[in-house]
Amino acid sequence: MKRSIALAISYLFHPALMPTVGALILLYVSPYYFPPEVRLYAATFIFASTYLFPALAVILMQRLGMISDLHMKEGKERRLPFIATAIFFYFCAQTLKNFPLPPIFSTFVLGCALVIVISFLLLKWWKVSIHAAGMSGIIALVVYLAVRYDLRLIWPIAGLFFAAGVLGTVRLYLRSHNLFEVLLGYLIGGCTVWLVINYF
Repeated sequence: MKRSIALAISYLFHPALMPTVGALILLYVSPYYFPPEVRLYAATFIFASTYLFPALAVILMQRLGMISDLHMKEGKERRLPFIATAIFFYFCAQTLKNFPLPPIFSTFVLGCALVIVISFLLLKWWKVSIHAAGMSGIIALVVYLAVRYDLRLIWPIAGLFFAAGVLGTVRLYLRSHNLFEVLLGYLIGGCTVWLVINYF
């Protein structure tokens, strides 16, 4: 595998995009009906508050010398970006409660925020793979929809598991994480999102 391809896959499945991906799944796969203007407004708001603003904050941190590398290969450099991202995610989750949307939208984003918080707390010992956590969080959401609404999503779920395997392999290939950190990411992302959307 070429390094350029591995990097492209990492960017394509960037963990900060997962709330937006989850929102699009809820908007277009769930049995709820949403007017086009609600879909556009919700997707735009979630993308801006969970990807665009956190990305700008991280770039600003790098420009100010608070972090040395946007890839944040060292665990200690992830602390401030994780805090900022968790705050943006939490703000998004709380604001979504005022939207004409089912509660699962806000609880899913809240689950994503909690994944970031847990990963932050574990930085002292491990650099959890947030890529793996984000992908397994999406899998948990789709499995929830399939079970909750009796939807036939076996092939999309199988495709997501395949994508998760490819992504984990890529993160290992790039030496961004070791195997334990990737597996821990899968566990934290999937379990956290599943528990939050089921019990909050």
